[in-house]
Amino acid sequence: MEINDCAFPLVADVECHDTLTGGFTGTHYAMLVGAKPRGPGMERSDLLKDNGKIFIDTGKAINDNSDRNVKVIVVGNPANTNCLIA
Repeated sequence: MEINDCAFPLVADVECHDTLTGGFTGTHYAMLVGAKPRGPGMERSDLLKDNGKIFIDTGKAINDNSDRNVKVIVVGNPANTNCLIA
């Protein structure tokens, strides 16, 4: 909704999906901006387990459904590991 409200001139369309398959079908650019933050007393390994589950499924959906030349941006700590998992 923020993209529509800002009326960016280069945005032709915004689509919403409730499945990874639908969301990544034909995608040319993917911005993976969600990740579980580290909580109090949480070890890095705990964070990797939780975020790994997210990025494994997302990476598979991107691989199976997106354009073969898709460009992916990953934001969320640990970003380097999340990129590798995806």
